[in-house]
Amino acid sequence: MRVLVVGTEPDGVRRATEELRGAGHDVVLCHEEDEAAFPCAALRDDRGCPLEQAPVDVVLDVHTDASPAPSAYEDGVACGVRQHLPLVVAGAREHPYARWVTEEAPGVADVVAACEVAAAAPSAAHGAVAEQAARDSLEHAGIDPQGTAAAVHRRDGCLLVMLSLPPHPEGLESMVVSRVVSAVRAHDDRARGIDVTVT
Repeated sequence: MRVLVVGTEPDGVRRATEELRGAGHDVVLCHEEDEAAFPCAALRDDRGCPLEQAPVDVVLDVHTDASPAPSAYEDGVACGVRQHLPLVVAGAREHPYARWVTEEAPGVADVVAACEVAAAAPSAAHGAVAEQAARDSLEHAGIDPQGTAAAVHRRDGCLLVMLSLPPHPEGLESMVVSRVVSAVRAHDDRARGIDVTVT
């Protein structure tokens, strides 16, 4: 698992990084410990944005400052959310990311389990888009969409769509899959690929 770690305090980021690396996970950072909040790695000629270099599975924000406002060192959260990555927030219960958080961890000691759960969990937003596209396609073809469901998981930067469909005529499946892929791609144009399995 590859985790982008950001946070309000260098000590919290360092401890979370040690926990994740100790569990065998890769960690990437927007800022090294001794760097100012600006510029971030994306604006440094010798570094580049870690989200652009290889697939990131989870964004971890160690929000140890009990503040409802984000700090300048947490810009990576917004970048990850824009890419529809799962977000884990560790530390303070009060933070500005409640709308987007996937998992919360009470403290740094709990970040490994929280990140692993978040990485394995299906994306509710992607799943809703895929399911609606499938339902619309079936209804357009005159098929009752009852029983249609979709779960979408992220793996190595790709999206895996598991689609359940009600009984349908032969030949309709490829049309439904095509529309699901188009809808998911429109929702998330940063995914490296989209694969669909149908049951």
